Amino acid sequence: MRTLWIRVVCTGLFTIISGQQAMSQIIDFSKENSYKQVFRQTDNFGSSYLNTLELGYKSAPNDSLRFTILNDLAYYWHTRDLVKAYEFTQMGLKEALARGRDEWVGRFQIT
Repeated sequence: MRTLWIRVVCTGLFTIISGQQAMSQIIDFSKENSYKQVFRQTDNFGSSYLNTLELGYKSAPNDSLRFTILNDLAYYWHTRDLVKAYEFTQMGLKEALARGRDEWVGRFQIT
């Protein structure tokens, strides 16, 4: 009985700690460092983080952050789903061209 109780407590603590780490990956544009770049600042992300990025990039407070998120999404998907990667790249190119951001046009062309 005591062993079972220890297992339950340890499992509960592990779940709470793991959940806290997963929650820290959700982007919050009200914070100064709201976004951790995929593969540069973190490789600890799951599909829910990617879904959050896909839905939330339009809410980014500035062009550079929005373009960074789009570029990361395109880069992530380029080995997994070329059509999806192409769509993100095209969105980024279209927005960068419309805003006259030549450096981002170049980055999206390389991606």
